[in-house]
Parts: sequence; structure tokens; C-alpha cells
Amino acid sequence: MSDPSQMQPFQGSDQRNNQKYWAGGLFYINPNDKRLWVEKRFGYGWTLNFARPIAWWLSGGFFALLAIMQLVFFIAFQNAINLVIFLLFFGLLLVILIGFFSTRSFKPGQ
Repeated sequence: MSDPSQMQPFQGSDQRNNQKYWAGGLFYINPNDKRLWVEKRFGYGWTLNFARPIAWWLSGGFFALLAIMQLVFFIAFQNAINLVIFLLFFGLLLVILIGFFSTRSFKPGQ
């Protein structure tokens, strides 16, 4: 067994409350935290650690699925509201892609 004096305590919950790991106060980006799901700072629930690439894939996949569903509904029913909702989800998907490439250069504390 290892010596308890040499063990490093997990600092995920302490780092979670540090402002420098929250981009815009909403998105948790901490490359030192290996967890994918992190408790929110305020209120109930969980958020993704966007320093992990899988978080971007999950978010992008979710909005891509919603956009495809709305496109299918627009083709099937030819309702303008489905086209508007499709464009909304497609726009959110583009924002996620832009965010993915911009956080690759994100340094905590900027």
C-alpha cells in the first residue's frame, strides 16, 4: 500500500467552485478534472466538463439529432415553424462547433 502522507487528495469539488474554470460563468472547463459530469455551482443538477472532448460530442450530437428531426418534420408536414426550429437547432450546432475549437486554446483564468 502507498503511504497516506503521499496521497494527493481529489480536488475536483474545490476546483469546481473556482471562478477561473467557468467560461462566462456557465460552462465548466477544467482540463485537470477528469470527470465528465460535474455538479453545478448554483442550484441542482449537473453540467458537462467541456475540457473533455466527449462533452462536445454529446452536446453536438444532441443538437444534431434535434435538427435532423425538425428537418424530417418540415419535409413531412411542410410547416414553416419546423423550418424555423430546424434553423435554431442548426445554429446551436454551429455554436457548439465554434466553441469546441475555441476551447482547445482556452487557458483557465483568461
